[in-house]
Amino acid sequence: MAHTIKPNVEIIVGIPVTVEYRAPVSKWEIKPHPDVPESQAGVQVHPERFFESNLVREMSGPFDAWKVREEFLSLKADQEFLDFLNKVGPFAGAPGWFSGQWAASDFKLWQEMFREFLKRSPASWDCAVEKVFKTKTVSVVGQILGRAKRFNLLFHWKGTQQFEWRGAQHIAALEAWDVVTAILATIYIDHLHGTKFGFCKRDDCRKAYKIESKHARRYCSQYCAHLESLRRMRKRQRQKRRKSAN
Repeated sequence: MAHTIKPNVEIIVGIPVTVEYRAPVSKWEIKPHPDVPESQAGVQVHPERFFESNLVREMSGPFDAWKVREEFLSLKADQEFLDFLNKVGPFAGAPGWFSGQWAASDFKLWQEMFREFLKRSPASWDCAVEKVFKTKTVSVVGQILGRAKRFNLLFHWKGTQQFEWRGAQHIAALEAWDVVTAILATIYIDHLHGTKFGFCKRDDCRKAYKIESKHARRYCSQYCAHLESLRRMRKRQRQKRRKSAN
């Protein structure tokens, strides 16, 4: 007779956890995709995509995965995405696996999805993927995320020189080799810590920030709050001038 095996769960308090992110350096460039024609104003054109060389030249890093996440979520222009990828390596999987798959508009959807992940419990992430991506892309994104969730867990002990441990005797590290895995690992860790996030109400920022008190907060920084205040003031001034002109 088969018996149900219940796993032994140990609660270990006080073990610091980080993300160990090193990446193979590969060359990224933007060029028209020869096999994906799109219609624009009645003319067939080849849309520009981000292409990645599968030639691994060297390993770079280690990177601070939380800073990688913050930088990725702040990117806007094509050149910004290109510079970022040439610095941090593969976006998803081994170099060249999804070469030509992404346009800047796709990366912006990844940004939106990661913001949803920061807001939501991991149990509802599949719904977030379906909310953000088109039907034909959902399966590809699902495959990438499914593989990215299979983290290698490393344990390091005092004496290694890879991390700033802040006095700890040991540390657990989730291993990441691409941008998606690194960002996903940071979000999992933040959820395990119970961290809550808000998002800057400035439309051209939308930066995530930690909610650390019950005090109502709308902006990620004093700079954004001040800028939005100036914008509202200038809008009122324009409206007042228009009324005076009439």
